[in-house]
Amino acid sequence: MTVDDLPGLDPPAYGDVRDRCRPILSFGWSTPGAHRAAAHSHPRGHIIEILHGAYWADTPEGTWLVPAGQALWIPPLIHHEIHSRAAVSARMLFVDESLAGRLHPHCGTVEVSPLLDALMARALAYGNDYATGSPAERLALVILDELAAMRPTALLIPLSREPRLARAMARFVRTPAADAGLESLASDVGASPRTLARLFRSETGMSFTQWKTRVCLVESIGRLARGEAVTRVALDLGYASASGFTYMFRHNMGVPPGRYCANRAGRPGSPDGDLVSAPGAMP
Repeated sequence: MTVDDLPGLDPPAYGDVRDRCRPILSFGWSTPGAHRAAAHSHPRGHIIEILHGAYWADTPEGTWLVPAGQALWIPPLIHHEIHSRAAVSARMLFVDESLAGRLHPHCGTVEVSPLLDALMARALAYGNDYATGSPAERLALVILDELAAMRPTALLIPLSREPRLARAMARFVRTPAADAGLESLASDVGASPRTLARLFRSETGMSFTQWKTRVCLVESIGRLARGEAVTRVALDLGYASASGFTYMFRHNMGVPPGRYCANRAGRPGSPDGDLVSAPGAMP
């Protein structure tokens, strides 16, 4: 089944609401299976926090895989298509266009701080029918400050619509494993290993090994954000040891996983050097 064949769902209408008096509108999204929100845009910018599952998002600025524990920021009027081949639960915030200029001007994945996570949950509890000067409006203004402080993450994962490669990518994303070989993946999608290797290079600019490492990194960040132990994450993702996983994580993110998690939680890091910013940023 191609992306275009996935069951269609209409995006929430909150993105089209122009109302500066309600700077933030919230929405809880949960779907039982594969689905697709076809390409669309709306006046409000929005952030999608993934609670369970993962979304793939296509925009003119790039394509992102967004797992649980991460979020996607899309500024106002940017065309985007979002789809998943499995169940997804998410929180969404829609930012009035008149106030979105304070936020990052480009699409991209962002870290969800513990504070932002709690604020988004509270916004959903308050609902969207709130008045000027109400606690919900004051909360919305705090959320805007926190959104303005969002940290971009260098987690762009090139994806493809070429049918064989798209199926291979979808299969791997469902069960990412650092020790996965190209041969079994190619067999599952009806292509030779050589053909699939060529498609990875031509469609993504990355080798299969580079691409699968990026997916494993994204998956690990989501699981670590949920409080899972480094060793468990490492072994579940097919690494022979926690040290091999830690080397990969430090190489890509600039810090070991323990330091990364401590920084996300706002706790002092371990005493083995200063925090190094993750390479790259939103385009």
